[in-house]
Amino acid sequence: MKNQFTEITLLRRLMAKVRGGAAQCTIWLLLLLIGNGRMSAIDISFHQLDWLDNNGGFTSEKSDWGKVTLRFSSADTNLFTQTGNSFVGYVNIVTTVPGGSTNNWAVMNAPVVFNNLSEFDNGYPKTLRFDLGVPRGSNRVASLHYRVTIDDIPLGVAPFGPMTLSGVGISRVLYGGFSGVMDGIIFSGNSGQTAPAPAFNAVGAFPGESAINKVAIGYTNFSDIPVVTNQDLNGCVPASAAQSIKYLTRNNPAFTNTVQNIYDTLKGSNYMNSSLGTNGTGTGSVAYKQGKDKYVSTNGLGITTIVAVTNFIKVANAISNGADVEIAFRYSVTNSASGKTNYSGHLAMVTSITTLIGSNGIVSGYEVEWVDGEPVEFVDEEGNTISNSFENISHSTIVDTNGVIRNPDTNYASQRFVGFYVETTNSAPDLSYNLNGAGKYLASAGQASIVRLALNGSASQDTAGNFSSSGPTAGGLTAFDFLTRTEIEVLSFSLVEGSSLGGGNFTAEGQGLGTVNGVPTIINFEASKAGGVVKVKISDAETGAIFLNGTGEPGRADMQLTITPIGSGPPIIQSVTTLSNGTVQVMASGVPNTSYLVQATTNMINPSWATIGTATTVPNGLALFSDLQATNFPTRFYRLWLP
Repeated sequence: MKNQFTEITLLRRLMAKVRGGAAQCTIWLLLLLIGNGRMSAIDISFHQLDWLDNNGGFTSEKSDWGKVTLRFSSADTNLFTQTGNSFVGYVNIVTTVPGGSTNNWAVMNAPVVFNNLSEFDNGYPKTLRFDLGVPRGSNRVASLHYRVTIDDIPLGVAPFGPMTLSGVGISRVLYGGFSGVMDGIIFSGNSGQTAPAPAFNAVGAFPGESAINKVAIGYTNFSDIPVVTNQDLNGCVPASAAQSIKYLTRNNPAFTNTVQNIYDTLKGSNYMNSSLGTNGTGTGSVAYKQGKDKYVSTNGLGITTIVAVTNFIKVANAISNGADVEIAFRYSVTNSASGKTNYSGHLAMVTSITTLIGSNGIVSGYEVEWVDGEPVEFVDEEGNTISNSFENISHSTIVDTNGVIRNPDTNYASQRFVGFYVETTNSAPDLSYNLNGAGKYLASAGQASIVRLALNGSASQDTAGNFSSSGPTAGGLTAFDFLTRTEIEVLSFSLVEGSSLGGGNFTAEGQGLGTVNGVPTIINFEASKAGGVVKVKISDAETGAIFLNGTGEPGRADMQLTITPIGSGPPIIQSVTTLSNGTVQVMASGVPNTSYLVQATTNMINPSWATIGTATTVPNGLALFSDLQATNFPTRFYRLWLP
């Protein structure tokens, strides 16, 4: 049994319905929805979760956790409040379970937003977990009673009214495979390390809140999302990365690799080198980024990956602009007998983000929906296999603005939001940028550091004048903190963005893959200049730990940002590609039909440029040069220069 999130659904033979080659415990019914008095047919299914361990057994069989999945269709439009082209409603579900809870508000005001009519039939199902109220390990829940309402506004009390009988299937679950550090705590592996935390109900919007501004990925149908059909335990990182790459290249006819092929390559030792299978630790952020960047470069895909983004507005804007986003979670579970706490992480592809606004007009949280590829095996109550299939499962949760998963107990921190991974395809550049500076920087207590920064590349600029890198970045960052003896070096940047404020003033930031005292680390930097005062901050992108934070010493430090429209200034390097024979190809853009000297250096901090050839731009401004001597140098940087 494979995959980071494995589900086996055990169905009662008499209640099984084969749908698309797979049995589902689904009740189709015509019901009066209490609260708004409207009629509709809803596809709703319930399951009890069995939590698997790493060795084919259970950490919690017959658990207290339940799961409900809802699917809507165009017949349900009258249940929702229409605003413009959008339809909004809040799902409330109350359950009564034999031997468990009675009139339990299992799902409280889960927001459901459709941006248009077509999403009703093509949109993603909504899956939420809740508390069955049964003693853990004692009751196999075969049925329950429920009532469901779709309400115009979030309710303050659970809805009342008649209930409907539904069968309950069994879902067996194992997730995990993302490793990292949060709050100084290392997490890795999967949920099979120990029993899950006590179940809690699904909490959506609170009374007075409103769900607005849903942004969704560009797939128009849930079935469009590709499935990694042969996944490994702890394989969530290469799997979600493969789905991301396939999504971002869906309109690229030249790239025909399947999502399974991408996954198989990414997990290998030459890329992410993932630790998979039983008791594997999964894949860390640095290995993820190294492997994905290598795959992107090898296949010429032009995808940029930024990790550990926690700004929801930035992420929502990225999705709107065609980016793909993955969400990282950390789970912590304490064994009541031993007192030991186990931490596991998970990475999954985001399908939409909806903003929640409080009655005061301030953002109060976000609903994040994501998809997991889950192998599902359907068997009857006697253990005979009915059908095997593999499908994507959609999940939904509310994340508060402080990063805590919303639930009834606000002190409950079993599941924590870690950050987003944002992948974008390089857009057409309209300018080139150069960010250069060096000197001595002093921290608030007077500690001294030396910083050297030399970056240049192409970028796109928005209407507000902010630029964001849209192609390869040349140059690097080096720094040394004399007090802590910390040496930092970054030669590969995935993001540089900022804004020129006029008069030589600017703000800029970026993220790159480098080393801190020789240890591979994803690094963030911030640089600014205002009134002649230069500031630099360098930190760990994953943990937020600050390596260096200082102000330039007057007369001994300076930094400049230069922005030049493409075609009106010096040429810029678009890409540097190493071929299988060791030859390096340099692609650059400049003034059309112009000859340039191609120059190279092995040191960007104190460069000594040597002319190694010439290149002439064609009418579209591009030039290609092959460096046949590149194999003689471990590292080489390039520029084009007018004679």
